[in-house]
Amino acid sequence: MCWAISNRGEGGTGRGKRFSVRGFDYQTRWRRLYGHPMHKYRSLAAWQSAHKLCIMVLKTTDRTKIPRTWAVFDQMRRAAVSVEVNIVEGYAFGTSPGFRRHLRIAFGSAAEVEALVNIAAEMEYIQPEQIAELGALVDRTLGTVLGLLRSPSLTTRRMR
Repeated sequence: MCWAISNRGEGGTGRGKRFSVRGFDYQTRWRRLYGHPMHKYRSLAAWQSAHKLCIMVLKTTDRTKIPRTWAVFDQMRRAAVSVEVNIVEGYAFGTSPGFRRHLRIAFGSAAEVEALVNIAAEMEYIQPEQIAELGALVDRTLGTVLGLLRSPSLTTRRMR
């Protein structure tokens, strides 16, 4: 499979990246189908906080190589990645019911990360300053995802 990412962007300005597989431009296809560019999920506060949480969890758990922490850290990593990916996947559906469903899954995964951070804190697998930072990011992520779930703008059938 031939993957290509170019920096052409809109009108050849060099802004924005275009993703194509064997010459098929997914961004243009997405815009034709759903009427909005796929990259707008990056403007969601929920995605931004989920992305920060994901990166923080990955960096924190990479630093420890103790075998007894592997199970907790592996599950924490999977749950953190799931939060971010479900927000993007739900947005990609382009419909409010699909987006809501994935937001609920992302909310559950964020709650899972919170429980795993608490376990890691009690077992002293993570440094106290990292626990405080992760806790704040988890709280922010839970709040933004919940706020998005309660948003009245998701009551329409089609997202724009």
